[in-house]
Amino acid sequence: MSAHDDSESMDKSMIPILVAMVAIVAAGAALALHGGGAGETPSGQPPQMTADDLYFVDTDIEMKINENKMLEVTVIPDKLSDQVVWTSNAEICSIKQTLDSCCIIEAVGAGECYVTASAGGKTAICHVTVIKETTPAPVEPDGPLVLSPAILTLTPGGAGATMASKKAEWSASDATVCFMTVSSDGRSCVVVALKAGGCTLTATSGEESASCLINVLGSDLPADIPGAAIPGASPAMEVSLELAPGGSKAIGVPSEYLSLLSMVQWSSSDPSVCTVMADPEAGTVIAVAHKAGKCDLAASLGFYSAVCHVTVGRS
Repeated sequence: MSAHDDSESMDKSMIPILVAMVAIVAAGAALALHGGGAGETPSGQPPQMTADDLYFVDTDIEMKINENKMLEVTVIPDKLSDQVVWTSNAEICSIKQTLDSCCIIEAVGAGECYVTASAGGKTAICHVTVIKETTPAPVEPDGPLVLSPAILTLTPGGAGATMASKKAEWSASDATVCFMTVSSDGRSCVVVALKAGGCTLTATSGEESASCLINVLGSDLPADIPGAAIPGASPAMEVSLELAPGGSKAIGVPSEYLSLLSMVQWSSSDPSVCTVMADPEAGTVIAVAHKAGKCDLAASLGFYSAVCHVTVGRS
């Protein structure tokens, strides 16, 4: 065989090797073109970790308006906890603060919404129901409607009160004999006697009714309304006071009338000189002096009034 024949035979034997090398080079070029070697993303960064699992322990919760609650989602693996993204699909549930796998939400309106937690390609959803808290209606006590006391004996200008065992509507048989004032809860009624005679107070609750008989003794002429005393306007009550600017003094009120203080209206003829502070719960009425001068502190209940004259001297 000649040298030429040997060379031709060698060239043919190299063909498979050359084809393999070309294939390797082409594969490397394609790999480089599409993002590099193994373990790298097209951008050259490490690939994003995917979550194996993501879930809420409690997927259905109930809240009240203005209530705050913390939600927590479980992420597997745990190293993805700082990648959790929180969203709410409705304004009734506001996301106030997030910290990794925990989220604080606030209920701002009644309705339903969904809070979503996402991480590592996984998503978990929690259903939230926000209810509007209602104040239950007061439960009336069992038993019959009873008034206590059931009989009141008064004199013109005097006052008394009767209490009902449950909320009731009130009426008086003779408004010329007595004037009544009913408390806001309908459980009590204050009566002021106008003239001698008889009057029946009737309290009605549903189909029940109860009565209190009012006997007004003395003259059958009407009481002198402009100067008539109200509960608390007795000889034990102060009718005049002397104070220094910045000073204060209690206006004495008999203990038997303390329960009626919440229905008495107080006013000052000159608030720049003196004002009055009444606390029905504490049973106190206090005159407070501001500057030198004179003023009248007036108390009224229905048609009746009483006045305390206050003189504020110079300090």
